[in-house]
Amino acid sequence: MTHFMEQIGLYILSATLTLSPVGEAVDNYDRDLARLTTESYDTVFFSMYPTAHYEEEDYSYFRAMDIVKGELCIPGSNTLGIYMDTAMHSENQVSTIYLGISPQQMDGACICSILDTYPDTMFEIALSYPEITYWQGLSTAEYEGALQAYKDFCSQVIPYDNARVQLFGSAEWLICNPANYTEDGDTNPEVSRILMANTDGSHGYALTADTMDNSLEDMKALLDDYRTHAPVYPDLQGTDIVFIGDSIFGEYRDSMSVPGVVAGLTGARVFNLGVGGMSATEQNGNPLSLTALLNSLTEQDTSYLPEGCSILQDVNDFLYRPDDAGDTVFILNFGLNDYFGGLPVGSGDSQGTASYSGALRNAVSRLQKAFPGSRIIVNTPNFTVYYENGEEVMSPQGGILTDYVAAAQGLSQMPGVTVFDSYREIPVDPEHFQVYLADGCHLNEQGRFLLGSRLASLLSE
Repeated sequence: MTHFMEQIGLYILSATLTLSPVGEAVDNYDRDLARLTTESYDTVFFSMYPTAHYEEEDYSYFRAMDIVKGELCIPGSNTLGIYMDTAMHSENQVSTIYLGISPQQMDGACICSILDTYPDTMFEIALSYPEITYWQGLSTAEYEGALQAYKDFCSQVIPYDNARVQLFGSAEWLICNPANYTEDGDTNPEVSRILMANTDGSHGYALTADTMDNSLEDMKALLDDYRTHAPVYPDLQGTDIVFIGDSIFGEYRDSMSVPGVVAGLTGARVFNLGVGGMSATEQNGNPLSLTALLNSLTEQDTSYLPEGCSILQDVNDFLYRPDDAGDTVFILNFGLNDYFGGLPVGSGDSQGTASYSGALRNAVSRLQKAFPGSRIIVNTPNFTVYYENGEEVMSPQGGILTDYVAAAQGLSQMPGVTVFDSYREIPVDPEHFQVYLADGCHLNEQGRFLLGSRLASLLSE
């Protein structure tokens, strides 16, 4: 009878949550229990929402854990109880249990009972983080009920010493970028790895009794805003956007990168030609320079680029686009490396590549000549806390960071050029730079989402 009731529960799950055939759900259930019964492990991961892209190997590599992750989306407390009972009564000593919980489907009382039963086991609990469209589609009553479920769950569970609750639902960079999610509602592999790291490593989204109320209010404020004043981004399917710059673009190449955010919000096809350490100013001895990159683009010849360089595939993909490719936009981001290197801000040659301003102007002119009708956006360098918040002069030829910002802003006088002022539009200051910067210079996930969303909005103008 118990197995039959579980099959009914799996059928309900498949019909309402995963939309997968009931046979697949039952197969996952049987396979999970077989693994929990026969394999050796010290950690288990059970979830009510899709986690296919959380890789067991990551837990082994980063956390030295022997883990079994359930394939089934747990439909409710009965199934979770069976999984827990099977794991805890196996021959293994389970030290850590990861739970992905939807508070609307399972209240805190159920989890509290489990926490009481296994007081010496650590529970890492990540609350569900559905995409923003889910929240926007709820009626007012459903929405208020869901928020209350999150609040009630946290209030009940957080006081336990053997539980840590993670709330990702207030992370705009996560839930508001559709490219972070796959068709089945799972997060993609790169995003899943970031969430895994936060869940069991840095605990950057962990709630405490002191932070719980503020964190839940932040989540509500974000969701309220998107339900009532959702930003509208242009539909740029058929548009190609080429990102040329330094590590602000190139350090990440996934859905959480600046190009990835723009692609996710607009549907544009993007090409990430960002390279860490690259300056706009020409420097002797640098095998990968802006000039070499421009030569490759304008002459359709990748031999100018070093063999095996990180952007070679994207350059080729752009150069060999279909003949009927649509509009083209180039977005340039340089300045931090020019400042760090103390390179000249300007010179007597307005398009000479030996200065920052001249190199940018030269790049714009070359791109406009080679790709007539293309739109060009120049992004100023963002704020950094390095070198006394950018106030230190790095060489007799250089200037402070805002000199480079002003030089980039000057390109707005060139026809067909739009300038976006990252330095001021990304609200970073020395006391609170961690909100948008990962290391005092590079943008973190929220910073990259902010820049990407601002650029996406700018493309509609």
